[in-house]
Amino acid sequence: MSRLLVIGCGGVASVAIRKCCQNSDVFTEIMIASRTKEKCDALKEKIESTTKTKIETAKVDADNAAEVAELIRAYKPDAVLNVALPYQDLTIMDACLEAGADYIDTANSCYLRSVDILCQLFHTFHTLRKPVFRFLLRPARMWEE
Repeated sequence: MSRLLVIGCGGVASVAIRKCCQNSDVFTEIMIASRTKEKCDALKEKIESTTKTKIETAKVDADNAAEVAELIRAYKPDAVLNVALPYQDLTIMDACLEAGADYIDTANSCYLRSVDILCQLFHTFHTLRKPVFRFLLRPARMWEE
């Protein structure tokens, strides 16, 4: 149903990716991209046997908007989930605007009750083909399994 490009592979990314993979009917394909592809590969190896979601990995420099935009155009995601470092937000936003991709961001200023809300909103925006520019998720420490 949907392809999600996740930029970042740290602690928050790990939780967000695991939660998305628990909703394989919504997130059918995920690409994990980070400057350290080995971290992406290790996370993929840990979770791919527990989900129906198809997981791919890639190396990307989130400080380089052109490189991020190139990856977006190549993978053709329905949305880009930014779980990289905060100082990389504008670069990733610029890449999404350049490549015409919907953008989902994370921050600590808004708390959701569960990832199900994210799935419902993503599905709604995807179905209506309305752009998602900024969406706030609750912090990873509050998403404990």
